[in-house]
Amino acid sequence: MTPVGESAMNRFLSTAIACSAGILSVASLAPFSLWPLAFVSASFVFFLLEKTRGEPRQQVVCAFAYSATLFGTGASWVYVSIHEFGYASPGLSLLLTALFCFGLAATNTLLLYFYCRLSERLITGFSLQSALLFTVAMTLIELSRSWLYSGFPWLLQGYALSGTLLQGIAKVLGVYGASIIIFACSAIIVAALSRKDRKHFLRASAVCLCLLSISAALSRFEFSRPIGDERTVSLVQANISQHDKWRPEWRQKTLAVYRDLTRRSQLPAQLILWPEASIPNYLDKAQSELRAFEEQLEESDSALIFGIPSRVQKDQDVEVYNSVSTLGKANGIYHKIHLVPFGEYVPLQNLFGQLMAFFDLPASSMSAGNNQQAPLSVFDWQTRPLVCYEVVFPDLSARAAAVSDVLVTLSNDSWFGRSIGPLQHLQMAQMRAVENERFMLRSTGSGVTAIIDQNGLVTHSAPQFEQAVLQGTFQLREGQTPWTAYGRWLLYGLLALLTLIAVAPNLKRDRD
Repeated sequence: MTPVGESAMNRFLSTAIACSAGILSVASLAPFSLWPLAFVSASFVFFLLEKTRGEPRQQVVCAFAYSATLFGTGASWVYVSIHEFGYASPGLSLLLTALFCFGLAATNTLLLYFYCRLSERLITGFSLQSALLFTVAMTLIELSRSWLYSGFPWLLQGYALSGTLLQGIAKVLGVYGASIIIFACSAIIVAALSRKDRKHFLRASAVCLCLLSISAALSRFEFSRPIGDERTVSLVQANISQHDKWRPEWRQKTLAVYRDLTRRSQLPAQLILWPEASIPNYLDKAQSELRAFEEQLEESDSALIFGIPSRVQKDQDVEVYNSVSTLGKANGIYHKIHLVPFGEYVPLQNLFGQLMAFFDLPASSMSAGNNQQAPLSVFDWQTRPLVCYEVVFPDLSARAAAVSDVLVTLSNDSWFGRSIGPLQHLQMAQMRAVENERFMLRSTGSGVTAIIDQNGLVTHSAPQFEQAVLQGTFQLREGQTPWTAYGRWLLYGLLALLTLIAVAPNLKRDRD
């Protein structure tokens, strides 16, 4: 084979490996949960970017192939949301989904390109230093997804360790700590193997074993403690079609379904949860029906937390909120803080509002709630709920956990349809429970409705796409994990330290 042909074959092989890295990353996450593949994926990415040093074009190709495959397969559920529930044509839905994934992949590629340029400038070849800098870069790229384009922290690699003995590091550094474990161990081993030195490999293995052992030990350690006896809860899953739910003629039917399912519960529960926007009417317009149901709650000495849109008159405008309200032995109201772009509000309204009108897509105009809202009071304890998309944000969830004895999330995962989205969403809720050592009560319209303990274990769940009343128990807890108390500060400190270790030797040599 000629050198030109050999070079073309090498480029093709590199691109194929990059694509497989994206696929393996998705396969390591829910619903597949083949978590060891996360280490394989990270190893492939590190190897390719280091192997193509001095070839910026090929590095861009590899970075984009990895990123496009990651988002194209892992966020494929966006098509379902746009086509089935946004009522866009198949062609338009495919185009918008492709543009969405392309934008995420292009941003990821650009950030990886900056890392490659920095690495080549500061570090030479495969080494511990290059492995550490890779770990910092990949973690920062994941962090950037929590705020870029209003935030899409989906497909974070650390979720692969959810439900395993290695998830303990999340109590200190959040899901990003689990990502650090994966990126660091993978890159360190690859760097050691490239040296073809047995001593280097043994040292690298010892470092990785130490990191994994620390995370495993943290899984066994508890920063919080239980409060009192277990409490009972009923989570109502009505499984009402998203296509019917918002029709005017279904308003009374929907409320009747939730009331009847609640009444048919085998045992009266202290806490009853209905999902996000369970009542398709404004809170002020549904007061009479709600007051009638409150008598039942008083008789059973129960508290109800439910999702419902609300509106507030401000000057000449009416602000609409995606809210969580209470009845019975509970008090307070919460307005969703982090809204879904294009689903609940239109960013850059002057530009995208006209674009959505052109494509005849539905657009909402909800308002975001205040960041400093008080938690809901339920009996003698409290919780600040997380509505749907909010549970995917580690920082927002930590702020909620700091003032909550139990975490409650209400969601309408019907938007995902029969895609991988609901199970990905559930896995993220499980990680929030681990990070903050709190039970997570997850109520959804069509599944997955679940009770998750402080270790991220699903203790009870209802089948998807069926009407069900999930009954079980949960434990209130007090005390905070380091992640709950300090959030990203510990993470930033560690990343700064790893960066210093990675670049300091080269900076010293440059001065000499």
